Order: sequence, then structure tokens, then C-alpha cells
Amino acid sequence: MSWRKVDKINVYGYTAALQAFVTYLMGSGLAAEEVVSTLKEFGRKIADALYDEFMSHVKVAPHTVTDLERMLNDFLNFIVGQIFDDISSERSDQRIVVRCRLRECKLCLDLESPSPDIPMCTMFAGAVERICEKIAKNLGMSRAKCDEVKCRAAGGDACEFVLELTP
Repeated sequence: MSWRKVDKINVYGYTAALQAFVTYLMGSGLAAEEVVSTLKEFGRKIADALYDEFMSHVKVAPHTVTDLERMLNDFLNFIVGQIFDDISSERSDQRIVVRCRLRECKLCLDLESPSPDIPMCTMFAGAVERICEKIAKNLGMSRAKCDEVKCRAAGGDACEFVLELTP
């Protein structure tokens, strides 16, 4: 089977599909933590499909924390045409932590999570985690973990993602 590629999808179509997917998962009897885990894994699979195309836009994988912050903004822009309102980072020999914040998030635009324990942008966190696993060596790290720790759709004042890279 051949897939047709398009440059962008409609954000309303995306959010409607996301709401339907989460509703389906909840209706299938999954607990909130299982829904979050499923969304994150789905995001990781999306990243695998998008990686080569995205990296062709980035040109060079990041080698510094500043480059990583730029790449995270580029990835969000690549996905929904938006950049983070705030990005902050810390680096030590043992880890890199990057916090990214969106006050008006297009990923969960006009959505309301069926549970405060289900951040609706978790697929994006999974995608970021997978992309960063693939480039972690350039930053002297080997593992990546990304979680959405706040979500507007789940009652937060903003959507906030925490990325941690470790050796």
C-alpha cells in the first residue's frame, strides 16, 4: 500500500481524531495511565515515520543544548506551525533537562480531556522522546524521556513538556 504525503493536516481534523481516539481507548476499558502509555507509544511511532523528513529540514542534528532547544521549536513548528512560548534548560555531566511551555497549544486546541490524568498532548511528548533518542549521542547522552507534565485540556494553565536526556 502506498501512502500519500501532505504538507500539513488541518488542526481541527487532528484534534477531532485525537478526541475520538482517547474516547475510544477509555471506552475500551483502559485506565487513564494505560491511555497515556498508548498515546505516548503512538507518538513514538509517528516520530519514526516523520524522522527522515523532519531531519531533512533541520539539516544538522543538535550538538549543544541551544541547538536542542532550536530543534524542539523546529519540530513543533514542523508539526503544527507553532513555536514554544518558553524553553529553559539545565545541563550537567549526568543529564540535560529541557522544559518547554505553550500557553495556547494547537495540539489540544478546544479539547477537554475526559480525565485530569490524561494530558491530551502526550502523543507529541512521545514523538519528542523518540526523535531525541535518535540524536542523543550527539549531545553525549544515550537515553531520552519526555512527558507532558501540564496540559490545558486536562485543566492546566498551559501545556508543559519536560525532556530529560541521560547517559
